[in-house]
This record gives sequence, structure tokens and C-alpha cells, in this order.
Amino acid sequence: MGSSNGGNGHPKLQDRLVNLHLDEEEILSILTTRASILARVPGDDSRGQTLRQFVTFNLGEERYGVDVRFVEEIQPLKDLTLIPCTPEFVVGAVNIRGSILPVIDVKKFFNIPEVGIAYFNKVLVIRVGEMHLGILADTVEEVMDLANEDIEPHLATLSGVHEEFIEGVSEGQVIILDIEALANDRRMIIHEDI
Repeated sequence: MGSSNGGNGHPKLQDRLVNLHLDEEEILSILTTRASILARVPGDDSRGQTLRQFVTFNLGEERYGVDVRFVEEIQPLKDLTLIPCTPEFVVGAVNIRGSILPVIDVKKFFNIPEVGIAYFNKVLVIRVGEMHLGILADTVEEVMDLANEDIEPHLATLSGVHEEFIEGVSEGQVIILDIEALANDRRMIIHEDI
């Protein structure tokens, strides 16, 4: 692929992805996801309601959504470094263009049965105010539009996910995470004392 653009995509971004030692399929996946997120413009649906956008991803057997406002990018899980003396749900840290981000496994945080970390895992790079972290996802699916009316606030217990971290559930059974509540949970603050 190299530095030749050939009219496909942004050459500097492609060069940076090649330098990360990603294969062409991984590069295409990242570029397609980014293009999809950037191309979508929130608007009104046929009922005249304002639509919100959510990046959807899988954790175990369930689908989750995070408001696209908080998702900076999606990266393949590469070069995870373990961090000693951290909670079990902090699986390590990754270096993304010079920024060291803790990676959170919300399956462990929510007590969802695990299948282990695999080579195809993705990291959703999330920013909520001053909090900057990665969220481990089994797979990332799509960006979907939902009106607030499409999100059912009344929840049954969902796989151990605490209700305070859930905004609601869409008609398609996508669990919408309240990522602000998650990022601001006291357990996310790592204390230096052992």
C-alpha cells in the first residue's frame, strides 16, 4: 500500500496505519468506520424528532451503544501493556499516537460472562470531559440513528449491568450505555496507594 494514494482515502492517515503494521483489511475497516461516522449528519426522522447517533458494539452475546459524541475513534487492540495494582476491569493500557490510555473491559465491570481477549478485539477511544480511556469491544458493528422516543427507559435486569449505567434499550435490543455515568463512577479513579 505504501505512501501512494491512488485516489483512495487520505494518504497521511493511510501511511500512519501502515506504520502501525495493520493489514489491508484492518486499514479498510478503520477507514470505512471513520468515513461512516463522519458522513452521517444527525437530523430529524420522519416523525420530526431529532435523531442521536450511537456506535454499536458487542460484548459477549449482547449489543451495546455509546453516543457518538463521546467516541473519538475505533482502533484494533494492539500492544496492550498490563498495569499492575489496578482493578480487575482495567485490562491494561495502549499507546495511541503518543497518548497512553487505560483500557477498560466493561464485561468485567458489569460481571458479564467473558470469552477472553482475542486478536480481533477493538478499542473504542472515549473522551468524557477530562476522562480519556479505551473501552474494549468484542466487535464494532455500525453507527445507528435513534430518536429519544426509540429508547425505552424501563429496564429489566440486563446481564448484571447496573441500571445507573444504562440510558435505555432500543427497539432492536441495543443497550444504550450512559457513558458519562460510567466514566464518572468512583471505581474508574485509580488510586496510587497499593
